[in-house]
Amino acid sequence: RETARANFLRAANYYRSAEYFMPHTDAAGRTDPNRLAAFDKVEAASHQYLKLMKPAGEIVRIPFEDSYLDAYFVRSPYAVAPYPVVICFGGSDEYKDELLHEMPRHAFPRGLSLLLVDLPGQGGSLRRRGLYARSDTEKPVGACVDYLVSRPDVDTDRIALYGASLGGYYAPRAASFEHRLACVVSDGAIWNRLADRDFLKEFYRAAPNSLNVRQLMFLTGSANWDETMDVVGKFRLDGVIDTISCPYLVVHGEQDFLGVDIAENSVAYAKSKGVDVTYKLFTSAETGAAHCQMDNPTLGQEYICDWIADRLGIQYD
Repeated sequence: RETARANFLRAANYYRSAEYFMPHTDAAGRTDPNRLAAFDKVEAASHQYLKLMKPAGEIVRIPFEDSYLDAYFVRSPYAVAPYPVVICFGGSDEYKDELLHEMPRHAFPRGLSLLLVDLPGQGGSLRRRGLYARSDTEKPVGACVDYLVSRPDVDTDRIALYGASLGGYYAPRAASFEHRLACVVSDGAIWNRLADRDFLKEFYRAAPNSLNVRQLMFLTGSANWDETMDVVGKFRLDGVIDTISCPYLVVHGEQDFLGVDIAENSVAYAKSKGVDVTYKLFTSAETGAAHCQMDNPTLGQEYICDWIADRLGIQYD
């Protein structure tokens, strides 16, 4: 059982890595069928992994507008109901299945259960239902909170929010309007970088056929780069995070390819508006200094999960 569980998780990661490099869309603008077939294999392997977890993970569909969001609910074996829960999502290229590799090993021992979700522009929500990335992330996150509130086994006073990479915009934007959250984390600050049209023009000019350019067009459902800039130009946090009412953690790396200034500007702005913000900058010397601590994800997840557990008031024996 243990070997099978580990190998299903490994298989999901292999298929996810292969799927990432496939063509995004076909001639009709729909998700390329080969890519979708590979994504089916990602989820199939993840679902087998979930079945073998103790306790077993749950495959969830969260009602959202006239569709739904794909999600996994995984419960900490160390927690007693009602459970503290962290809503988790990635960014432009990370979806719920990849988070299975990152979050449980650090969250579970701290008594944190997880709702891993594909927001619009991510995973199955994008590939199967054509839900494209959007700036008003408080709406899909609000749907996630509604789902958790409907569960009698969840502690509704201890719901946290975590977003990585572009999720570093999604999470604080949502927390600015969704006030049922106990704390929020940006793992990699975005601030107003994608709202900077000069930055986006240079980003495109430097490598117009790059995977990153095609990925942004895919998740926004754009036919060209001008349309992409129009969509992501709304992804800004000044004038927005003023209203975050819960503790807010910004984690960033000294060698992040987006630069350190966006994290420092975000934190300075939040402090000026009275937000209870904590800033952790990982340096090159300690590692964890790359984007989302990709050079040492263990170090980042330990810090983040400790911070969340402390803010949720989890007591250790």
